[in-house]
Amino acid sequence: MSEKINTYSLENVSKVIDDGGQRSILNNISLNISEGEFLGLRGKSGAGKSTLLNILGCIDNISSGKIYFEGKDISRYTKKEKILFIRKIGLIFQHFYLIEHLNVFENIALPLRLCGERKAEIEKKVNLSLENVGLEPDKLRQLPKTLSGGEKQRVAIARAIVKSPKVILADEPTGSLDSENESIILDLLQKIHSDRQGVTVILVSHNPNVIEICSKVIELADGEIVQPFPNFADGGIVESIQK
Repeated sequence: MSEKINTYSLENVSKVIDDGGQRSILNNISLNISEGEFLGLRGKSGAGKSTLLNILGCIDNISSGKIYFEGKDISRYTKKEKILFIRKIGLIFQHFYLIEHLNVFENIALPLRLCGERKAEIEKKVNLSLENVGLEPDKLRQLPKTLSGGEKQRVAIARAIVKSPKVILADEPTGSLDSENESIILDLLQKIHSDRQGVTVILVSHNPNVIEICSKVIELADGEIVQPFPNFADGGIVESIQK
C-alpha cells in the first residue's frame, strides 16, 4: 500500500504582528496534513486558528518557518505566485463574500472566468456545482440579496468547488447560520469530502458540533498546538501532529 502524500507540511511556523508592540499569533507550529484528510482546527477566539488557515491559503504571510504544499515551498511565494495559488484552492468563509451585484451563476462562475475557461465549459461546470450543493437551477439568475443565509453559503460552497480543487479551506462556515442550516451545510461538506477522492478539507470552528464531522482534530491555544482530540469519525487518535 502506497504511503499517503502530505498536502501540507509546516516546519516551525510562527506569525508575529506589530500592533504597537510585538505580539505572537502563532508559535513554532509544526504539522503534516495528509492528502485526503478532513482536518478540524479548534480553539477559542484569538487562539490563532483562522490565522493558520489564512496562512495555508496564502492569504497571510508567516514571520518565520517554512510551509510546503505537495513538497513545494510556498512560504516565500511572490504576490503573483500567491494569487495563482489561491485560484487553485477552494475557500469558504463565515460571511459568504458573494458579490452582491452578480447573480448566482456569475458568482459561481467567477473562479472559472479568472482562469480563462471557455463559455460552454463554464456553463457546464456551474450547473454541476449548483447541483452538487442541492440548489435548483432557478436560483442561477437570482441576486444574493434574495437568498437565505443557508442558500448563500451553498452558493459560496458551489463557487469553492467549481474548479475541483485539491484543497478546501473553510473558516467558521456555519457561524452565521441557524441550527437547521448548520446541519445542512455540515452534511454537504461531508458529502463533498467523501465524493471527491483525494480532496483535503481543513475546517476551522470553535463549535464542538461542527468539529465532530472532522476525521482528525487539533486544538490551538495561544498560538500553539495543544493536546490532539480524538478522531470523532472512527474512534482513532490524531497521529499527524508534531508539536
